[in-house]
Amino acid sequence: MNYILFEDHFTQFLKPFSDLHASFEVRCGKFTNLDRLFSILKPTDSISLIVRPEIEEIISEKFNNLNVNPNTIEPGIWLNGATIWSENILKNISDGKTYANEDILFAFTVSNKIIFDQIEKMILSKRKVTSQIELPHISFLWDAIKESHHQIQEDFLKNFPVRHGNIHHSAIMVNEESIHCGTDTIIKAGVIIDASNGPVIIEKNTLIEIGALLQGPLYIGKNSIINPGANLRGNVIIGPFCKIGGEVEDSIIHGYSNKQHDGYLGHSYVGEWVNLGANTTSSDLKNTYGQIKFKFPELEVKTGEIFIGAMIGDFVRTGISTMLNTGSYIGIGANVFGGGFQEKYIPSFKWGKSEVVKWNLFIETCNRMKKRRNKNLTTAVINRLKNLYKFL
Repeated sequence: MNYILFEDHFTQFLKPFSDLHASFEVRCGKFTNLDRLFSILKPTDSISLIVRPEIEEIISEKFNNLNVNPNTIEPGIWLNGATIWSENILKNISDGKTYANEDILFAFTVSNKIIFDQIEKMILSKRKVTSQIELPHISFLWDAIKESHHQIQEDFLKNFPVRHGNIHHSAIMVNEESIHCGTDTIIKAGVIIDASNGPVIIEKNTLIEIGALLQGPLYIGKNSIINPGANLRGNVIIGPFCKIGGEVEDSIIHGYSNKQHDGYLGHSYVGEWVNLGANTTSSDLKNTYGQIKFKFPELEVKTGEIFIGAMIGDFVRTGISTMLNTGSYIGIGANVFGGGFQEKYIPSFKWGKSEVVKWNLFIETCNRMKKRRNKNLTTAVINRLKNLYKFL
């Protein structure tokens, strides 16, 4: 079967993450939406990606084994990239039907070839007659945080609960049958891993330092380091190659991002290559316990939520003791520092509270950051960043 993963106009509500990423790269549980689809499809199935033109170069570079925005799309099943797909859900997608919920178009089948320029018109026609259905869908980044509690448990069922590596005899494991430790994992003295409220998945080559507390549901990606005394309080997802300390709960942190020191991170979504300085703390609950409004670049929405921390874009850095407001938006490349609480809306490339980061300094810093992990800042990413920067 041919599957076509597409973005829709609601992707704008996944900012700041979606400035450099496609909707199907949002992480929820062990997987991104695309990785989860790969995990359930057959080897004979194929996937094509339909993304916004402004990120086509990045996505083509990142997924060079897939067709990205092909001129002609073969017949197949079209799936919304922001929906969390499972094997059971896909089995119930029938030929000839269109599935939606209010304004969100989840899936539809197309029996003929489609020219790329006809996609928008075709999608509009598919919206006219739909079958209503409830599916797990990420309309906003905080939806991924809410869904992760369930998804970590679902993903654990696909992992044989083994415990490899070097586990110190003083480490305490509660509800051991729900704890998975990958190969070459090191669990040091005094660590407590508590899977009473959900499973704990620790991928290979991960170091859990002395005295850390890990409460499930929890997923830690490969080659990560959890610092001494860290307190991961449940419903936390940590991508690969991260260094995490302090207190974290109900948060998603993408790969190559660091929160090494004390400070609280709650109900927050953190992109790639982010560094949160010592004692950076996010508020995730208003003193009035009221519902939170969240400001995007173009508009402000009433979230209906009382717990939202910070939505943080790629390449963001915060200074020591930075205080982040409830429901904060921090755009890509921002360097956040200064006394008192920061503004709730911080645009991309902001420097402190009133200036803009100098372009050459920003790129130089990004290159240094990547070289420390033996990575390079690619031309595609530079081009996208430059295009965003020129509209400041």
